[in-house]
Amino acid sequence: MLLAGVMNAAGAVARVEKHRLRNGRELNDRKAREDLLNAIGTLLWYSDLICKSYGFELADAANSNMTVRKNRWKGLEGRSLLDPRVVEANADTPYKFDRVFDVEFRELQVNKNGEPVKSVSVLLAGEQVGDTIDDNESQEDFYRYHDVLHLGYIAHFGWSPVFRKLLKLKRKDAPKTDREQDGAKAIDTEEVISRLIFVYFHDNDLLENVNTIDSDFLRILSQVVSGRESSFATEYQWEEMLFNTADVLRSLINNSGGIVKVDQNAGKITYMKRELS
Repeated sequence: MLLAGVMNAAGAVARVEKHRLRNGRELNDRKAREDLLNAIGTLLWYSDLICKSYGFELADAANSNMTVRKNRWKGLEGRSLLDPRVVEANADTPYKFDRVFDVEFRELQVNKNGEPVKSVSVLLAGEQVGDTIDDNESQEDFYRYHDVLHLGYIAHFGWSPVFRKLLKLKRKDAPKTDREQDGAKAIDTEEVISRLIFVYFHDNDLLENVNTIDSDFLRILSQVVSGRESSFATEYQWEEMLFNTADVLRSLINNSGGIVKVDQNAGKITYMKRELS
């Protein structure tokens, strides 16, 4: 009975707005405003009755909704105390990411089975980091540049178990943290979300001309990193990271490589063309 009342009341709100549009009334039209207020009031009354039947108040539902909206659309004011960038900046440990550093993505041709294959080497201070990789696909999809995602995690969240391992920054001075946050499970988690993100990028033209990220996808990312140090990040912050990283990825692809500046202080990565000597 209550559910039917809510449905009827919601329909009444829609009908009032439809009539306003059909009759050409302005938003400040007195009759249109009165009708809308009455319809919304009825909807809230039924909603309040449903809330009370479950043992909570309408205000509780409103507060819950505000939390969800803030997580998705507004982000957080400043940086959370749980943000690894904040924690690590104040930690007395040698196992830290530099606050700002440059990483070079160098594209080259690698002979594989007698065929030249486009590949990418990642270099930090002139030293190669990890293996030279290619797309590992029959059709070019630029996966060879996917390490830019890990750099995005570092800049935006202060988090990358993958690069901690590659740069020998696993926190050996804190065995519990090393096991839980820098270990195999954390590394696997990061690689899983990297694959999910790369597929999303591929299916959405590397986010070119895209204005918003699907909320369900952002929610999946938040769920996958549950228990990891990046779990503090809101859906809004994930969206910021994705747009920033996709923009840099497009620049790397368009210029066949380049330099990526990782800036934890600014909370972003930026692209720079490689200077030819």
